[in-house]
Amino acid sequence: MPDLILPKKDQLVAVEKFRDKEGCLIGDEMGVGKTITAIERDRQLREDHRYLAKAPTLIVCEKIGLDVWLYHLEAMGVMRGEILVIDPKDRAQFVRALEALREDLFAKIGGEYTYYIMHYDALRLVEDVMLKKPHPIRWFHIIADEVHYIKNPKAQRTKTFKKILTHYKTGCTGTPADDKPTDFWSPLNWLYPRLFRSYWKFYDDYMEYEEKYRHQRVRVGGRWVVKKTGYREVVGVQNIDRLHKEIAPFYIRRLLTEVEPDMPEVIHVQPPIMVDLLPAQRRAYDQMKTKSIARIQDMDDDSFIMVGDIPPIVSLRLRQMALATVKADLGDIEAEDEPRFIFDEPSPKLDALMDMVTNHDDVAFIVWTWFRGMADLIEAGCREHGISVGKIHGGVTSNRSDIVQRFQDGKDRVFVGTIAAAGKTITLTRAHHVIFTDRSPNPNRNAQAIARAWRRTQRNAVRVYDIQARNTVDQINWEKIQTKAQLIHAIQNPGAYT
Repeated sequence: MPDLILPKKDQLVAVEKFRDKEGCLIGDEMGVGKTITAIERDRQLREDHRYLAKAPTLIVCEKIGLDVWLYHLEAMGVMRGEILVIDPKDRAQFVRALEALREDLFAKIGGEYTYYIMHYDALRLVEDVMLKKPHPIRWFHIIADEVHYIKNPKAQRTKTFKKILTHYKTGCTGTPADDKPTDFWSPLNWLYPRLFRSYWKFYDDYMEYEEKYRHQRVRVGGRWVVKKTGYREVVGVQNIDRLHKEIAPFYIRRLLTEVEPDMPEVIHVQPPIMVDLLPAQRRAYDQMKTKSIARIQDMDDDSFIMVGDIPPIVSLRLRQMALATVKADLGDIEAEDEPRFIFDEPSPKLDALMDMVTNHDDVAFIVWTWFRGMADLIEAGCREHGISVGKIHGGVTSNRSDIVQRFQDGKDRVFVGTIAAAGKTITLTRAHHVIFTDRSPNPNRNAQAIARAWRRTQRNAVRVYDIQARNTVDQINWEKIQTKAQLIHAIQNPGAYT
């Protein structure tokens, strides 16, 4: 049984703010304690509405968050027997429990469990059970952790999630506008569909945009062709004070430094650590860039202008080639199946990373990369130098909690993870040196990765380093990330837009 957790004063303030609200969005910055706030809100709702106490709560989160929610529920006084967590290896058990719950609720008796915890990827598995007519499950309360997962209104996951019936809703996310300002609309639409009915009205009211063109691959006559299509690109936001006034009754966002004024600072070490590609890498990189862009241009009419941009698929490959030596047949840019890149040495970025780690043998490091192959290469480099290392990426099947605990206990000196698989939920406060060998194009994901170290229990200033390959896509992506971050910050932070 974990040690008892009591809500902090600022978390109780948030609960009280939403006491009479059917839906609320807890958008506090990473590390403030959204999980504790949401559980305390559930407890308060049950206290205020005892006639609904038999109806259970559904918690939907990422896979990596299943154990975290179980831990916090138990630490806040919920008995283990009242909680059912979906087992990825035996999902049928969860389906059977929902079937039983549906029958129990129809008979107006309480279900076997009070809290049902599942991940977003399982929504389609239980869709038929939850929505089965004529007696669908109506939950007492739905807590949607990382609610930005439903940012795409056209995704099947989003459509299914928004059909689930409930009396009360709580969304939790440190990144309400996850990758772009328009991502804010879908969580708001889930909470209050009448108030935020139209995506395009939200877009026209709050976005500034430019008309642009891009290439889109389409299948014509059995072959892939590239066509130029028009689209809108968000370049700014507008009327944000009006938006924040409208959502203020059910939205809260506080920075960690607001609730913990004594938090140590985050130091983004500048300039980045710059490395040069080796001659063979540079030749392959330049060839890839030149041929790929030229091939796309040749397929369009004479009016097409690149406007200094790099097509996304080319940018992805160039990011990989800036990391290390890659072994693969580059193939054709039009190929339906993209070649698999295998990361290998030599790698100037890996060399720079290992210099940092080996020259500071009394320091724990967190190392982030976007690519699984690079994480494997970093792990191998650490072991070659006799450095204890733990690793989490999408292909790791070991108990992730054990890997995190080994690092926190000091058994591993380096933690290496992919930003997508390990950049959320976990706590890595033993380290206060964070290194990015490359970054996610999504600035919020990068911020979340840093927040694994910069949390309430951190006692040291967190130093963040970037390793970039000179004269590569690294510098282009860095500028794009900064621009995107400014727009996202303006729409999700009250008072930030001027």
